[in-house]
This record gives sequence, C-alpha cells and structure tokens, in this order.
Amino acid sequence: MKIVELHGYNVRDKGAGSIGKLKPYLMKAFPNCNYDSDSADYGWDLLLKANYFYWVGDTIDNIANALKDAHMVICHSNGANYCVKALRKICNKDIKIVFLSPALNRKHKFNESFDECLVMHTLDDKTVSLAKYVPFSSWGDMGKVGAYTDDYRVKNLDHTGTIKQHSDWFIDEHIESVASTIEAYYKGEL
Repeated sequence: MKIVELHGYNVRDKGAGSIGKLKPYLMKAFPNCNYDSDSADYGWDLLLKANYFYWVGDTIDNIANALKDAHMVICHSNGANYCVKALRKICNKDIKIVFLSPALNRKHKFNESFDECLVMHTLDDKTVSLAKYVPFSSWGDMGKVGAYTDDYRVKNLDHTGTIKQHSDWFIDEHIESVASTIEAYYKGEL
C-alpha cells in the first residue's frame, strides 16, 4: 500500500508541521505501507503560481507520477487543487482521496480517475472562504461547505464545531481523531 500526502501552498517545511503530523498515526494503522511525503512535495509557491502558473515547471507532472501507483492521497488546502490537476493526467481507479479543508470550488467537476473521495470540511474555515474570491481560479470554499456534487464517489464529512480553523486538523487535540477517521474511510468503515 502506498500513501501520498500533499500539503497546502504556503508551507516551507514540506508539510512537517501540518499534514506530515499524520504520518506516525497512519504508519501505525498501516504498518507495511510506503508513506510518501516527498515525491509530491512542491515546496513553497507564490499565490500566482499556485493559481495561474502551476503549469510552469514540472510540479503537476511530479505529483501525477507520485499518484500513479498510490492507494491513498491525503491533501490539505491547495494540495487538493494540485491533486485534481495531477489526476487529469493519469488514471488510477484504485486511489482513494482525502481532502482536509480543500481550497477547491464547491462545484468542482470530478473526473473519472479515482475510486472515492472523502471531503472533510468545517463551516469555521475562514481561509477557504476567502479563497473563493481569488478571480479566475479553481480555488474555492469546498473546505468550508463540502463538495456540491451528485457524484456518488464523493462523500462529505462535516467537522463544524470540532475543527475551528483551516489547519486545526493537525493540532495535538485533533490529529489522532483525524488519522482514525482517515483509517476508517480507507477500510470502508465510514
């Protein structure tokens, strides 16, 4: 089993202080997995690159290569944006996607290149509320309101009242519970 993580756009530590905090919990849940924190790392991007010039360089190709043989990808914020762009380049019908406060348009049109997607969102996420106002961008407030889709493969899980801010998924108080939810989702127990 291979798990890939994709951090948000304003991260300078390869996601170690945010999404990377899930690794020890998921390694315990899936002890024989290949946990890939590096192949899809795109460093720190400026707002213009994350939204408009993402095609410059090989960022999306590198992420697509990491996802080709992955069983699960866990994305936070702009990581969801880059994930869906990468999945347009490949087809991995076995991959399960987990979005934590995705900075995507709530009406995003999902393509056929994945198995299932879990959107974990909270009405308390003010960061993605602002993201929807970035003009001509695929960013939006899915992380606040969930995905507005009739795609049976996409499931919303509302954490309003528990997760109070955009990156609260990764604070000590919540990280173990978030990891347990991801484990249950992957095992088909949600």
